[in-house]
Amino acid sequence: MPWSIRYAEMSDVLNQTKSEIKQLPFMLGKLVGGIMVVVGVAGLVLIWTGKSGPLLSSLVPYFFSTLLGFLLFQLCSRTLARRVKKSPLQTVPARDVLQVNIVAWSLLLLLVLIFLLITYFVTQ
Repeated sequence: MPWSIRYAEMSDVLNQTKSEIKQLPFMLGKLVGGIMVVVGVAGLVLIWTGKSGPLLSSLVPYFFSTLLGFLLFQLCSRTLARRVKKSPLQTVPARDVLQVNIVAWSLLLLLVLIFLLITYFVTQ
């Protein structure tokens, strides 16, 4: 009997690992999209607040980096959410997911506020 229990637990671990490996490209896509947004916004802020004034030709690459990063992040996030929803291994209740999302968005907004304050004080 103990052998069958261990085998069932090992099977669950293997299935969970396979599921996470299938999700890895979308997680990396979200990471790359987030990095593109950060680089794009930072470039926009630095050029916009520069001493010589913003030039439209200087802002365009950073704007498109921000836009493409945001779209990549959203696409990967929605695809990942669909895949996780279809997975029978999801054990986290919806209430806990909502609570984690609220915490994550709050931290993101806090970091954005800190970044904007630092940028404001540096450029003054």
